[in-house]
Amino acid sequence: FFFSSRRRHTRCSGVSWARRCVQETDLKMSSDERSSLQTKDMVLSDETDEVSQKIEENLMEKHMRLKRAATKSFILNDPNRQRSNQQDQKDDLTKFIEAARQEEMEKQIAKESSIYSTTFMKYFISRNTNLFSITMLELVSNMVSYPLHTIKTRIQAKHFQEDVAFFLRNKVDKYSMYTGISQHFLAIIMGNLVTITTTKYMSAYLNSDPNTKNMSAFKKNMISFVSGDILSLPIRISFEVRRTLLQLCNPKIEIGRYFKAIQKSFLPSLIRDLTFRFTFNCTNDLVLFQKYYVYLLKSPKQFAERETYKKDYITSLSYNQKLTTLMISTIMAVTLSMPFDIISTKLITQQYEKYTGIVNAYKTILKEEGLPKLMFSGMWARSTYLLTNGWLFMNFYPFFKDTFEEAFL
Repeated sequence: FFFSSRRRHTRCSGVSWARRCVQETDLKMSSDERSSLQTKDMVLSDETDEVSQKIEENLMEKHMRLKRAATKSFILNDPNRQRSNQQDQKDDLTKFIEAARQEEMEKQIAKESSIYSTTFMKYFISRNTNLFSITMLELVSNMVSYPLHTIKTRIQAKHFQEDVAFFLRNKVDKYSMYTGISQHFLAIIMGNLVTITTTKYMSAYLNSDPNTKNMSAFKKNMISFVSGDILSLPIRISFEVRRTLLQLCNPKIEIGRYFKAIQKSFLPSLIRDLTFRFTFNCTNDLVLFQKYYVYLLKSPKQFAERETYKKDYITSLSYNQKLTTLMISTIMAVTLSMPFDIISTKLITQQYEKYTGIVNAYKTILKEEGLPKLMFSGMWARSTYLLTNGWLFMNFYPFFKDTFEEAFL
């Protein structure tokens, strides 16, 4: 039946060849037979597709095996690629040696030069671009936000029943909001010098010590920042006390009362700074990296994998996420540290000894002025001041850092 056709079909499938034979011999088939033939044709085509797909998958797998074997084998490696890799390593080593030589020469020149010379200052700034960029940015931002700090101090110092700070006597509300800004700038410069230097060397020590090398970045940052805050406070507080008294219009300050104010306000200021630092860092870390911590809880990873995932997660954060986190963290930190800030201001600004210490000031404020005075006095001004500085830092710190690096590196 199939070979009764007049034409030879050598380049077609068996089913299509049979169909042509049927058409050429003018053989009429029933509808049932045609449908069964079509069904067979579809089945055969499906089976052919499955077989070809399996063959392609096998070929692809073999190709990948050969590729992996060629990558591992030094015999099949491209000699040109080996030479280029070796050349890149040599170039990197040469650059490293040149950089080390340049740094050693700069150190030697800086040692031989005077501390006031241009060479020494260039070397010092090039090695501390982070310190200078942060300090310069804080000075610029406080030119805008300093009046908020003055408002906060005056609100906290004012006593509605008794003129303890001589607020009415000195007519404080008539003086400029920028009174005492020079002392504020000195506190920023000296405080940052100690804080950032301590943080830098503490971070380097924690990263190099075998016992703390695998510690989380959050713990390392917390230890470094707390160390910086503790060591910088004895230097900062001398300028802060002078600034606070000037904000209350007390230009003539007796030496004995000045040192007494420093002594009494040191402990509440220390508790205020540590409470703010701990609350801000914890809230910032929890809000900003909440998805990262959920990821760790669901699938615990090794230290290297955790750090890699965290770096990728940080790069994926949007501007709105960072801004929202800054606002939440600042408000939380201000709320918890507010009582100690008010007590510190009261102990500094009193013109006669009404508050003998931190405990006595707490009880007296709570008894005479109430809980709202102790918890929320000047809170809006302090929050706005810190949020303004934080927003400026978040937006303009990269510009300041790039400017210093371009000028001195």
